[in-house]
Amino acid sequence: MKDFTPVQVEKAEELIADGGLVPTTRGGVYRAVSSKGDVTYLVTADGVCNCAWALRSGRAAGCYHVAAARIIEAAKPARKAA
Repeated sequence: MKDFTPVQVEKAEELIADGGLVPTTRGGVYRAVSSKGDVTYLVTADGVCNCAWALRSGRAAGCYHVAAARIIEAAKPARKAA
């Protein structure tokens, strides 16, 4: 999580704990609930997010929604090669 500030990591962990990161039917794509709970954003661990901060800054890879998606993806068990 070296790409994120301690505050962003804390917010990402809170988002996960609150159940605010919901997987979609597309693998690796999530719906993240806004901090106010009134809007959702599409987010991936690859650094894609359509939240206002990411769109304004042009740095989606640095938003805490992406950090949360990366935490979730990293926690998934490794897939075995066939």
